[in-house]
Amino acid sequence: MEFFATIGNKNMLSSFICVTLPVIFVMSVLTEKTKLRVIYLISTALGTMALIIGDSDSGILGIGVFLAVFLAVFIRKPERLKKYFLALTVMLASVKLLRLFSLIMNDNYKKLGKLPSAILFSNAVYAALGLAAVITVLLFLLDKKKPGLTLPKALPVAVGSLFGLAALGAVGAVIYFSFINTEAELGELENILRFSPRWGTHRGIMWIRTLDIFNGADIPHKIFGYGPDTFYCLYEPYFEELKSYGNTSTDAAHNEYLNYLVTIGIAGLSAYLAFVGGALVRGFKAAKNNPIALAFAAAVVAYAAQAVVNIAVPISTPLFIIFVSLCEAAARQRDVASTPPF
Repeated sequence: MEFFATIGNKNMLSSFICVTLPVIFVMSVLTEKTKLRVIYLISTALGTMALIIGDSDSGILGIGVFLAVFLAVFIRKPERLKKYFLALTVMLASVKLLRLFSLIMNDNYKKLGKLPSAILFSNAVYAALGLAAVITVLLFLLDKKKPGLTLPKALPVAVGSLFGLAALGAVGAVIYFSFINTEAELGELENILRFSPRWGTHRGIMWIRTLDIFNGADIPHKIFGYGPDTFYCLYEPYFEELKSYGNTSTDAAHNEYLNYLVTIGIAGLSAYLAFVGGALVRGFKAAKNNPIALAFAAAVVAYAAQAVVNIAVPISTPLFIIFVSLCEAAARQRDVASTPPF
């Protein structure tokens, strides 16, 4: 187990960051108070550094999905879009500041995984930083020249469709290289684009055996599962096989949705998805009258994304449920002023 903070190992840290960093980011966009925005932006920078140091691909996945979704959310209003790109610029700048710290320390650090290393050391981040900064300046000028401007409704649809197609393309690439063209040389992309038992730090074998457990269950257990927190017992027959991948045991599928599928069944997983998805949709709708709902929704989006490759943990999952509930609470409020008092 790798520990980078008193919060817990790197997966616990990344899930906690996925709940907190999006909230801070969105609050920097929503607030009308300069002092608060400065505090939020500094916190965004520190959170981004922690994300890279945390060395967890799941955290980067969660934050990446959050950034994509909320670009579509903010894109119609330059007044908010400029602050989105300002926060994004701060995030990218903090990555390069972290790189500067590394240089000062003669690059004496514990080796990071491929994805965090690629972000930290890539020169492409400088280009992204420059582009984000230019877009920020242009949006500030546009908002100054045409305050209150609202861009066409087609923009969020176009952005959402673009990211959706990119996601489908990525899934399609994994399917193609995993099951159709299994001999193609992928180089450093081998561990990303070709699913195998060792995929995702041997999450592959955990997912395969979890599906075997589900497929082997009788109808009642398929519908209602074997009970909460029973995964350790269910996976125990495969512990000997797991030793060849470096682990002696596991008490989670390292995919929250598969974990729920075998422990609380189709009925439980469906109820969970309905609870989270319904509250999230209602939270986005409520943001028209109560903008702070966007901060709540941001935490839900990022956590739900990283949960595809992570586990539920006591430090962050309760916070996630709180933010899901806050989305629902915001949706039930009435007659809320459109300008947030924060």
